[in-house]
Amino acid sequence: MRGMGASGRSNIEQFHAPVFASIFKNSHQKYTDIKIRFIRADIAAVDVHWEMTGATDAAGNPRPLRDGLLTFVMVKGEGKWQIVVMHNMDLTALPPAPK
Repeated sequence: MRGMGASGRSNIEQFHAPVFASIFKNSHQKYTDIKIRFIRADIAAVDVHWEMTGATDAAGNPRPLRDGLLTFVMVKGEGKWQIVVMHNMDLTALPPAPK
């Protein structure tokens, strides 16, 4: 989010806990399109377009519909797919700059 990141399950959970308890508390995310490209049989690049409703700003005011793109690099090992790289982009248009 905004160029920040976390690595490892525990750090990722700690990183997201504050926003899931506040601005995303009542949000709902829907996946609108998924594209999978196999680089090899055991490596895939995955693009997931998403829409989010129910999010608020820091003051608790409703935010309009948001849309974005999740990009994953996934590797299959021992019969399971694991995410090795993930990037989340918010594609929502920014409001116009004040005049």
